[in-house]
Amino acid sequence: VEQLKAKLAEAENVLQGEASDEEKDSLREQVAGLRVQLAEAENAVDQLELAEEEAKAVKLAEASHSAEEQEAAAKKIQSIQRGRAARHEVAALRMKQAEAENKADQHAAESIKAAYSEISGTDEETAAAIRIQSKQRALKAKQEVELLRKKKLNAEKMAEQFSGTPEEVAAAIKIQTSARGMLARVHVKDIKANNPPKPASKTEDATAGKKDESATPAAPPTSSFLSATGGYYDREALKKPPGEEELDHGYMTLMHSFGLESSRRSNVHYLGPGILVFAVGNTVEILDLETMQQQYLPGLDGKGIGSIAVHPSRKYFAVCEKGTNPNVYIYEHPSYNLYKIMRGGTEQGYSCARFNKEGTKLATVGMYPDYWLTVWNWEKEAIVLRSKAFSADVFDVSFSEYFEGQLTSCGQGHIRFWKMAGTFTGLKLQGQLGKFGNEELSDIAGYVELPDGKVLAGTETGKLLLWDGGLIKTVIKKPGGADCHDGLIEVIMLDLEGRRIITAGLDGYIKAWDFIKINDAEAAEDSTSVEIAPLEEVLVGPDVKIKGLVFEGDHYIVQDESGFITRVATPGYTTKKLVSYHSGGIVGLGTSSKSHICVTAGVDGTVRLWDYVATRMLYSRKFLTPCSVMCMVPEVVDPTGRQVAVGFEEGTVRILSRCADEWKLIVCLKPHKSAVTVLAFSPDGNILATASKDKTIFFFNISEGAYEPIAFITISAPITAIGWKEDSTKFLVGCNNGDVIELMCPRVDVDTSKTFEIDLPAAFYEFKRPKPKKVKEAEKEGEEGEGEGEKKEGEEGEEGEKKDGEEGAEDGEEKEEEEEEPEEEDPGGYAVCTISYIGNEDGNSQSFCMTLEGKAAGYVYECSFESEEVIGVSPSLSAPCGVLKLSHSGKFILSGSFEGTVRVQPLAPISEDSVAPSGRPKYWEFPVHDGHNGRLTGVELSFDDAYLLSVAMDGSFFVQQFNLPDDVTDGEQMGDTTAVPKAALDPAEEAVDITSRDTYSIEEAKQKTEEDNLIQAAEEKKMGMRRYLQTIRDEFSELLSANERRAESERLAREEFEIDPGLRTMIETETAEKMNVARLELQWESEKKAIALKKLKGWFLDNVEVERIVLRPFRGAFKVTTFRTAKLPDSLKEEIAAVHEAVASEERLLRESKADKEGQGGMDTSLARRKTGNTSEADKAASLNTQEEKPITKADLRRLQRKKREEEWAVFNKTKPDENYENPDDVAAIQEAINNMGDFKLKTDPEYIVPEEQRQNAQKKRRQMVLLEESVYNIKMDLNQRFLALRDVKKQMIKDIERSNERILEINTQLGLSEGVFSPHVLPDEYPEKREEISKEQLAEFEVELARRDVEAKQGKGGLGGFGGGGGKDKDKEKTQEEDAAGVEDGKDESKVKGKKGSAPAGAKEKGGEDTRVAVLNSVPLSQLEELEKKILHRTLEYERAKLLRRQDEAIDTFDEAVADLRREKFRLEADLKSADMKRLVLYQEYMLLKESEKRDNTLKQRLDSKLAERTDILSKISECQEKLEMKKDEVEKLMEKKKQIMAEFDHLVEDANTFREALLKIFNRKIKRIKKKVKDNDDEEYDSEDEDDEDEDDEDFDDEEEEEVCPPGCDQALYEKVCDLREKRLDQEDVISEFQKSIDAFKKEKDALAKKQKTIEAALKQIDKEITEFQKEKQNKLNAIDVVITLKMHQMEYLVDGKLPDDLTQGLVFSNGALRRLKARIKELIQEKAQLKRKQKELRREHIQLHRDKKTKEQRIAELEARAYDVQMLKFGQLIDLDVLDRMGTNRGAEDLKDALRKQEQQHAAELAEWNHKIEHARMELTELTKENTACLQAVADLTHTQKQLEGVLNNTQGSLFHDPMQQRRKEIQERDQLVQVVNKQAKDIESLKQEIQVLRMKGGQVYG
Repeated sequence: VEQLKAKLAEAENVLQGEASDEEKDSLREQVAGLRVQLAEAENAVDQLELAEEEAKAVKLAEASHSAEEQEAAAKKIQSIQRGRAARHEVAALRMKQAEAENKADQHAAESIKAAYSEISGTDEETAAAIRIQSKQRALKAKQEVELLRKKKLNAEKMAEQFSGTPEEVAAAIKIQTSARGMLARVHVKDIKANNPPKPASKTEDATAGKKDESATPAAPPTSSFLSATGGYYDREALKKPPGEEELDHGYMTLMHSFGLESSRRSNVHYLGPGILVFAVGNTVEILDLETMQQQYLPGLDGKGIGSIAVHPSRKYFAVCEKGTNPNVYIYEHPSYNLYKIMRGGTEQGYSCARFNKEGTKLATVGMYPDYWLTVWNWEKEAIVLRSKAFSADVFDVSFSEYFEGQLTSCGQGHIRFWKMAGTFTGLKLQGQLGKFGNEELSDIAGYVELPDGKVLAGTETGKLLLWDGGLIKTVIKKPGGADCHDGLIEVIMLDLEGRRIITAGLDGYIKAWDFIKINDAEAAEDSTSVEIAPLEEVLVGPDVKIKGLVFEGDHYIVQDESGFITRVATPGYTTKKLVSYHSGGIVGLGTSSKSHICVTAGVDGTVRLWDYVATRMLYSRKFLTPCSVMCMVPEVVDPTGRQVAVGFEEGTVRILSRCADEWKLIVCLKPHKSAVTVLAFSPDGNILATASKDKTIFFFNISEGAYEPIAFITISAPITAIGWKEDSTKFLVGCNNGDVIELMCPRVDVDTSKTFEIDLPAAFYEFKRPKPKKVKEAEKEGEEGEGEGEKKEGEEGEEGEKKDGEEGAEDGEEKEEEEEEPEEEDPGGYAVCTISYIGNEDGNSQSFCMTLEGKAAGYVYECSFESEEVIGVSPSLSAPCGVLKLSHSGKFILSGSFEGTVRVQPLAPISEDSVAPSGRPKYWEFPVHDGHNGRLTGVELSFDDAYLLSVAMDGSFFVQQFNLPDDVTDGEQMGDTTAVPKAALDPAEEAVDITSRDTYSIEEAKQKTEEDNLIQAAEEKKMGMRRYLQTIRDEFSELLSANERRAESERLAREEFEIDPGLRTMIETETAEKMNVARLELQWESEKKAIALKKLKGWFLDNVEVERIVLRPFRGAFKVTTFRTAKLPDSLKEEIAAVHEAVASEERLLRESKADKEGQGGMDTSLARRKTGNTSEADKAASLNTQEEKPITKADLRRLQRKKREEEWAVFNKTKPDENYENPDDVAAIQEAINNMGDFKLKTDPEYIVPEEQRQNAQKKRRQMVLLEESVYNIKMDLNQRFLALRDVKKQMIKDIERSNERILEINTQLGLSEGVFSPHVLPDEYPEKREEISKEQLAEFEVELARRDVEAKQGKGGLGGFGGGGGKDKDKEKTQEEDAAGVEDGKDESKVKGKKGSAPAGAKEKGGEDTRVAVLNSVPLSQLEELEKKILHRTLEYERAKLLRRQDEAIDTFDEAVADLRREKFRLEADLKSADMKRLVLYQEYMLLKESEKRDNTLKQRLDSKLAERTDILSKISECQEKLEMKKDEVEKLMEKKKQIMAEFDHLVEDANTFREALLKIFNRKIKRIKKKVKDNDDEEYDSEDEDDEDEDDEDFDDEEEEEVCPPGCDQALYEKVCDLREKRLDQEDVISEFQKSIDAFKKEKDALAKKQKTIEAALKQIDKEITEFQKEKQNKLNAIDVVITLKMHQMEYLVDGKLPDDLTQGLVFSNGALRRLKARIKELIQEKAQLKRKQKELRREHIQLHRDKKTKEQRIAELEARAYDVQMLKFGQLIDLDVLDRMGTNRGAEDLKDALRKQEQQHAAELAEWNHKIEHARMELTELTKENTACLQAVADLTHTQKQLEGVLNNTQGSLFHDPMQQRRKEIQERDQLVQVVNKQAKDIESLKQEIQVLRMKGGQVYG
């Protein structure tokens, strides 16, 4: 539960964020599913807790035996049971709350979508309106959620209130057990006494089985539902049993069905040869086409049949029903046994279902509200997968016949492609919505999958869309651009054998198409459609609307929406109608009172006559508009019983008379303007009242078969019911807003000379719905009768529980009041369904009864105008009651609900066992029709009560036989009392029918007549005025003509004809004012249009960088277009800049890191050089010191040379490699070869390790996406710029061609040629930016076009009121549109050219004489010279003309070739851009996946950076420590050199030949007690004090004898003192070396500690690297799951099996040619490298052997030289001589000076040491005193704390003793004692720690100095 809550919270947070519509729909589906799962989980937790409590209670009950416990628990029994009931209520409310929240989310989403389609305005207005609408629409759902939440909380409180203690529960269970045992014992006694109890009836068994089933709907069926014959379910056991107030269902037997839900898609299926199955109402009908016999399978879930699916083997068929949590039932054919039941697939009903090709799985889709797509394993009755199909109606679903695990669904505004995909959490249904793109969003009803995976689907406009991968590949149209069908395409089938595709639609056509052409259809570059002609097309019928098509061998079965099932034979396509029913709903039913004949009227406009016993239709008549209501004319009006009154949708009322062969129209009236809703004859037969949706009631006077209009009244709302009083003086009117009005019957002689509308006295009744408590009380009173009666055991116990559980009257009343809070009333009122007076003996009763809709449904209310409250309430159907009437015999009350339920209520018991426990007669009730759209419109019993007939708006018409006892029925059929004549022989005259919808109503005709008279008079007056004005104009024209005929001297000026000079000025002023007024009037409209244009530009053009521009060559049919490129958003530009900056900074850092590495190498080299330099400097210093002390001799030079050679040997020996040394580069290369030899790691390999440079994260992926967007933009803009440049070239070329054309025309004129010139044109689509430039010529043409339209509109040529038009002219206009628009660009230039080519202007008369002179000159013969000049000129002009034409052709050819090249390049770029688009999609998917992993990625990166920083810090510390250590070692080496120098000085001072050398050497090497020199530096105080403390330790190193040192007798005193001085220098040097050695040891310890830390960090880094590697593997696996589209050509396919491309490509591998070439080249490189390495190995082996030989030679040479040196020393000295000792022979002259200096230093150091010893002693005394004071303070604090705790304990004990029992007090004392012990122990530990601290303070360096 907690996990689901967390998931739900996370999903809701994501849903509140920004996401696309498709993602939000998916998230809403997830949230809805999580809510339901959470409710189910919480319910399961409650059940588990309840079971656990009961289990514990049973154990406790076994241990309790006392009567007191049983009595105490007796009253608790009821509360436990009510607590269980409360838990069930909590569970139900949880589910309702989840449903309500899901509905609220759905309403909010739908409100936003609806708002987008409803609102037009600015973006801010749209957003505000959407928010307002969404809040308003979701408010009701939120209130419902809040109400359910409150109810759930109350129920949870009740559950907690009624849960007892475990002991009480155990006792209650024990009492229940004992009570059951007592009943069992009584039962046994009855059996022994031969008085067995009455066995349970079958009904009770079925009820028990049904209760068990409903308790566990998801469990498999129990054995009680299985028949004894085998594995079939017992249908009778599954049926809902009748209640105690109901008759057994066997009283009615379904005899025949006259209906078909023809509007339901694909409702008709073939079940076998000649056997059809389809759904009608709440029944599955099986029709044998040969015998026309019907079989029926009534629905089991009570709300109708949702869908039917036939198994491929036709051995089974699935019936998917409607209802609350309906089931899917699998029936076996032909036995029709119930084989399987599948539960839990939807909430309300199924809309479609389909088996897969193998028949192993079944797919179903639910209706509103869940729309669940469920895949079943129907044989196991188990759900395989489930997902929400869509958020709107789904029409069809199917499995793929070619690809396992794929499905397709379609419906309202969508098509969706599904895959059963394996994910990390298991198998999931993943749906991809089809994107319509540029095509208009459409409903899709028919589709078919093609073998290659493409899907062909039809639209509601008749187009065929070819889908490929969720996108529209192409649109299929007929030649000429016409749609494939006229209207929605309902069926598409694939005939692979015939290589055809069959389509059928609402236009009634069945068409066959070439499968190959459609499958291979490819749209052109500039188009999205392909034109294909159908192979054949057949019109099934003129009014046929195909909703379903079934192909069976040689024929089709057509389901016609018009109500027919038609057989179409192939070939030949001959049709035969098999059955004919109403199309759509049936609005009325009437039965004859004398025979078994009935009449029905439907929305299809037909009125039909049936013989329901003979099960046939006699005849029918169809009218122009749908029928809306029907009733039989009463016998007081028509004694023959042959007439029927029918109301229609357009307001017409027709009276039809039944003849022997057809209906005869005897009356046709149109009293209303909209649909007629009620037809009511007065009881006396004198008045017919008709009511309509136009809120009017029209009255007709009936006299001798004539219907004369009286008058009409207007009501406040549309009328739904009328009820006449028995005396025909008054009538009741019920409206759809709940108004109830009582009106007086109108008088016949009212004045209707001007209008038929009148007013009538009215009384109004305001209905107040009684509280639910009163309704329940009334219902109980009606059920109880005289006494309470016996009730069922369960009901009695339940009532008893309610009474016993309410202890105390006040509490019970409060609870009852809380439960009886009235629900909110509907502000719009409750629509009245039926209304009628309740008659009494005197006929003056004012009471009436009525049924209502809404929350008031389910009861019949008795009301009165004399009382404001409802008088009485009687229970009725649970849904609104649409029909309530008496049967012909008056013995039964017939009622029908809006949900398809029919009830027959006898007024007297029909048998002895038909009396209910309440004493009233039992009634029969059954859901006969569809529960969703099967509103009952007619329920009738035959005249003899033997048959029950019912019709509904679902198109169903059922006839059931009423199995009544013989004494109840009226006997045999009486037959008509009069013979029914044929229509031709009927004396009644045929009335004139109304054939137009626009016919005036009676009132409109009256008003229109008056209006027409007034209009005619006004027109005559206007015509008279026009004639008068025309006469004046004629007279004025005659005056002007007479004036013109006079001599010029007698003529009057034109101004003199103006009678009033100011009249023209006044008219012009008025005209200007009118123009200004018109301008002001149109200003708002003009501003509106301007703003609208601005918005359109802002939406479509402002964000476009380059729009689609067309460029055509001068000669050629092809063209090229630009890439329509949108501007990059500012945010994207900033992101691109940031990415480039980041890339530049990374490159800069990479360069710096390389430089740092090079610098580091230089630093290492300089450090080595520095060390070498230090050594040489030390040597130089030593040599300098030696030079300062003594001049260099030959012996010194030899000694220095030997030392130098020794150093060189040491350096050389250091370079000697270890025998086990291996080159690290070689080791790494060998390891890499071992790991990767013969293995090319693929990313799909589970062991693939992502290289560090290839590791991806969200930031890098986003960078790739940004760079891809930039590249795509740059590619498009690059081509667009070249395109625009080429367009500019064309523009300039057109100008050049026009100039050259002018010259060519001149030359043609001079040469007398009539040849035309090439005149290029520019179409508007080449310059779309000039769309707003309009020329005067275009304006003039537009004005002419407007005038033409006005003339056509006045003359009526436009068709229906000017809305139609001649198609031919429009087509011609469309064809010439481009030619007319071509003048936009070059209209002026063309006009110039035409002006030169055309005839002379208006001055032709003046030029007549000149032409005559030219003709005369041309007749004169030319001279020879003139002839020669003419020929030369002729040739010159011809050459110039040819040159101009050639230049034109060359330029045009060059330009056309450039356009063709650009077109080819655009094709290539388009392919690349398509790949880029697919790459963009892949990158986006990868980005979203990496975004999910970003948090963990960042965490690991932070950990890695932290450890790397620690390692860097440690390495720097180690390096620093190593440098210090090296420096210390260098200093120690220097000090050792100094020590050696001191020894050399001693050897030089005391030579080996000196007789006192041994004694002096002993004195020199002796260790003596010395006072160390004091260092005045404060930092070294502690160090010096420690040295002083260690003096005692050093005493043991000295000689115990403290003999006084004296100069050896006979030795030189000066030499002795120098030796002592040298000894002091040696000891000082050793002390310094010792100190340095201690520092070196400290640095080594620090280095070792740092090395340990480094190892720890390295281990942590390895662990982090391992985690990162695993995480990268996990990310790579997720990335591998993303499908990547790669376009391959056939020559690139090398994965062939037997020379063919296999169907399954999953084992194939896409490998780039470059990588393959690199691998092949690498093989060759490896071969070459191997050969090269072998050669190198041989060379090294030879070199190795040669070096071994040279080594042996050198070793032999060294041995010879050593032997020679040995011989020389033995000859010269007689022994081996140490050359260093030999060099040290001689006297040391500076020994005495050193002794003096040493003595002075010792004295100085002794004084300083004494001073520091005194200071240390003083500080030690102060520390001891402060330690004592601190110890005393701590002891005092401890004592006070202990005393405080004791006092608090005493106070607590005193307070606790007043309220606690002794046992509790005892436990507390023990607890306090334990606490005190803990305090004492803690104080003891504190004391011990203080003692240790004091001891530590007294210690220093391991010695006690206190």
